[in-house]
Amino acid sequence: MADLHVHSHHSEDSLLDPRAAIKAAVTRGVNCLAITDHNTVRGGLELVEEARGLRDFIAIPGVEVQTDVGDVILLFVSEEVGVRRLDELLDYAKSIDAVTVLAHPYRKHVMVEELARRVRAVEVLNARSSRSANSKAKELASRLGKAMCAGSDAHATFEVGRAVTIMNGSSEEDVRKALTKGGTRVFGSESSPLVHLLSFACKIVKRVAGRK
Repeated sequence: MADLHVHSHHSEDSLLDPRAAIKAAVTRGVNCLAITDHNTVRGGLELVEEARGLRDFIAIPGVEVQTDVGDVILLFVSEEVGVRRLDELLDYAKSIDAVTVLAHPYRKHVMVEELARRVRAVEVLNARSSRSANSKAKELASRLGKAMCAGSDAHATFEVGRAVTIMNGSSEEDVRKALTKGGTRVFGSESSPLVHLLSFACKIVKRVAGRK
């Protein structure tokens, strides 16, 4: 099982440590984790370092890029992404063989259908989205024949593994293949809307700490 959308303390609205995220994932039977911080790959690289030496655990470095039309996740990224326009981002992702995922399609996106057509996979179960938004995302991916994936969108330890992608295989290449050619299933449920208050509180704490 893979949780493909997690935020670490490198995102402004999270305090989650990658090592703690791994521990929470393993405890809940999740053997693949992607840290996808906002506009930085630092958390993903820290995840890979913390997971080094672990058996039967796949650590995927990623980033959630805020583009001009909405959020797109890049998986299997090993360096910072310096572009924000969608066309440039998709070209860049192709050049480094990253897997593109449309994150939570019905939260603050424009041109949703066009976006979905141009990425490799669609996040159809995001634990921080509403049930209706997730249902619409699943219908969209099904209609377009896109691979479906899920992620907790965790910003705290207790959220890790709330929504997961199920696929066959035990390697990074197996994950990549499932996300580009299909063969995935999703499992999980939505979190309480109160988790968004936790993220807001994290932002405040970090801003106050940064002024000292």
